[in-house]
Amino acid sequence: MKAVLVWLMSGSVALAQTIVPRTLVQLSVDHDDVYLAGEPIVGQARIINALTGQPDSTDVALYVDCINADQGAVLRRVIVRPRNGLAHFTLTPPDSLPSYHCQLRAYTNWMRNFSPDAFGRQSLLVVSPTDQQRLAGPVTAPSVSSVVIRPEGGALVAGLRNRLVICARDTFGVGVPAGGCILASTGDTLTKLTTDDKGLASADLSPQPQTAYWAVLGGKRVALPPIQPTGSVLRCNDLTYPDRIRVTVENSLSPTPDTLTFIVQSRGRILSYASVPRQTPVSVFNIARSSLPPGLISLVLVDKQKKRVGERLIYKPYPAGSDDTTEPVDLELDQPLPSLSPQQLSDALVLRRNTLFGWDELTAERTYTFPAERGISLSGQLAKWNDKPVGAPVMVSLVATPVGDDSLSQRELFVAQSDASGRFAFQDMPLYGTYNGQLTAKIGNIDTRIRLDSSTVPSIVAQPRPIDWRILPNAQTLVARYDTLLTTRQRKAMRAGTTLQAVTVKANKTSGIQQAVFSTKPGTVVSRTNVLSNGVGGMLSGIMPRYLEYRIMKYIKPDIKYYVDDVYQQGPLAMNDMAVGEIDHIDIHERDADTMMYNADIVVAIYTIRSTNLTRAQSDKAGSGQRVVLKGFQRNLASK
Repeated sequence: MKAVLVWLMSGSVALAQTIVPRTLVQLSVDHDDVYLAGEPIVGQARIINALTGQPDSTDVALYVDCINADQGAVLRRVIVRPRNGLAHFTLTPPDSLPSYHCQLRAYTNWMRNFSPDAFGRQSLLVVSPTDQQRLAGPVTAPSVSSVVIRPEGGALVAGLRNRLVICARDTFGVGVPAGGCILASTGDTLTKLTTDDKGLASADLSPQPQTAYWAVLGGKRVALPPIQPTGSVLRCNDLTYPDRIRVTVENSLSPTPDTLTFIVQSRGRILSYASVPRQTPVSVFNIARSSLPPGLISLVLVDKQKKRVGERLIYKPYPAGSDDTTEPVDLELDQPLPSLSPQQLSDALVLRRNTLFGWDELTAERTYTFPAERGISLSGQLAKWNDKPVGAPVMVSLVATPVGDDSLSQRELFVAQSDASGRFAFQDMPLYGTYNGQLTAKIGNIDTRIRLDSSTVPSIVAQPRPIDWRILPNAQTLVARYDTLLTTRQRKAMRAGTTLQAVTVKANKTSGIQQAVFSTKPGTVVSRTNVLSNGVGGMLSGIMPRYLEYRIMKYIKPDIKYYVDDVYQQGPLAMNDMAVGEIDHIDIHERDADTMMYNADIVVAIYTIRSTNLTRAQSDKAGSGQRVVLKGFQRNLASK
């Protein structure tokens, strides 16, 4: 029964409001707990922060008492001042008393405002050499500060057998042994209670309507939850049968026809479900243990309004040597258990997103949207490969890489094969991130990659969708040298509700620009990251005044020449001629060999990652390099 009670209380709500002291004291002595009368007792006291468990730095006076526990008299008291939470003390008990049980007690003056449970205590035996009598052991009983009562399944229903779990706790929320009973308003004592060393006890109760009940433990009197006149009770027996778990649902007669839904789920995944007619007095389900995954299993009973009528948690141990943190979470699949007949759950699927229900949520109404939607679909065609038409199928791999702090939360790898004409497609890619991501496509086994810029795609209205973080099997083989799959633990830490707002659908060059026109190193290089953040117009308008400042004083208008992909641009360059995502970097030359050669004060060289779409005529150099054309779309997938 102990195993049942432990998990029943694991999800309990906060206990009754109690005032907990901020600090507590731990005592220790230098050797065994037996001293001769008159022998000095040397020990140390540690002041601990009750919330963090770390040493407390408050260096206030600490009182250490030596008490005769048999007579309740304080024999000696010393006052020490801790340093960084640690204090040393020496006490010398009287040598004229017969043998007695001694208790050391340590506390600060401020701690006396609270329960003495926080005081440091150490029990000793002081023996007088002249005393021949054997002392009986001291009788101490921890005090009960609060009592928590929870019915199995969450509610007490009149006329139905209910199982209660009772927990007695001290000031710090630690279970303590105690004795007591359950009383009714009729004056009857229904059953006696004795908690174990964890403070837990259980009792069966068949409450009657219009009757109040109380539990009395350790001098504390706590009322049981109100009795419902009608309802359902969920009970689970996971100890009697080694091969199965027996679940019983009892119903009191309902005035109107109604159907409940019994759900078995684990880690956010619905394992099975079945309908329970409320007009049926008793329904029994036997669940094979072998069909349940290890870990916490949630048994939930809901009505037509999706209100939880009852819930029970059970625990299946993990196999020896396994790590319970390495199991991936799958929010998509519904695999029925062989021991249950699965039935349509209709709109009760709202429970899919709620992994484990706490005791405080038993009466709360919550809904979670779950529309059906697929991942990203992206198609394209390889127009040329190494300056030659594609004449045979090639392998195309697609890697999604994070860009910035608010981007994709992990790398994802996808592989597809093109047809003889170079057409390829990636269907339903489970790719999610937050704002911007960069997609890199690799053609065949060559190192050249196609850069796909996500900032050029307009946003699409977001749709709520759960996230499936499964990775395609064997997808790493083609690019093992470049990409390493994340471990399961890393994927778990990175999967929290992210969405990708834009994805690439434009063509880009596979080779870098040959900067053959300029012979000297530029004075300033503006990286692609800054260009993406600020745009071409914002970048030039922010940088150029700094280079013009020394000429403004002389009222001289500098001569600026612009080059795009090593091609000189006739006339001024409008800031909107190029989109943000087309720029790779910007070189600015000033007072060097290139500016003298081109008879200019400043030369601005803009390099693109694809052929520019400027309307003016361009030379053949601007179109050099291979290109691919990708056509597709990306849905914005928002978290719930």
